[in-house]
Amino acid sequence: MDLKEIKREIDSLSGVDKDISKFKKNWLRPFLSNSGKTLKIKHNSPLLVLQNLAKSDQVELNLMLKNFYKDFQILNSSIYTNNKIRSIAHALTEIKLLQFQAESYGENLAYCNELRTRLNFFNNKLLNDDFNSINVTISEVKAFDQHLSNIHKSYDEINEFLCNNLSLEDSLQIMDLSHKEHMSSMRNNSQKRKEIVKELGHHFLAMQRKLIKPKVSLRDKSKHHPKAK
Repeated sequence: MDLKEIKREIDSLSGVDKDISKFKKNWLRPFLSNSGKTLKIKHNSPLLVLQNLAKSDQVELNLMLKNFYKDFQILNSSIYTNNKIRSIAHALTEIKLLQFQAESYGENLAYCNELRTRLNFFNNKLLNDDFNSINVTISEVKAFDQHLSNIHKSYDEINEFLCNNLSLEDSLQIMDLSHKEHMSSMRNNSQKRKEIVKELGHHFLAMQRKLIKPKVSLRDKSKHHPKAK
């Protein structure tokens, strides 16, 4: 993908915070107090069917949900990752433009030195920025994807527990909610982010191989090669 295509892919990413919020709104939450009493559930909520579980199953499910959300909240640490990826794409676009300008104005050493200064600024941002560097962002994307995979495994285990311990009618009331759609959206976006940062990494490496080297004019060359007397 070229940088324009990558930017379009970045713009198509949904916000992690929105997916997280919608998922939590449409799935289960811990429903027992610390003393084991059932927390208040709205009279028209599909979650009322959880009261049909045996008491021991309610306790077990509630513990599974508590552990699930302890891990789930870690996903909030990546709500700014899309912005970081967008910032990297912008910096790479600037570097590409600077390299093109340097090739076009190579005879103008002063102008080319100015370009080199700007190029170094963007390079340093991509290499050394503690928050937005390309290595930090790639690591963040990979960590999010691995953590989401672990969470999805727990999510599947809880859904299987419900199917095994609720009647078909009761389990369908929960399974028919839109939580699967939002979990799927998070996983699809995570996969897309991995592909995007991989492409950005390829572009960055290609640009690093193409360093700006100001052309030396014939007049400048003559200074280094004086005519023989």
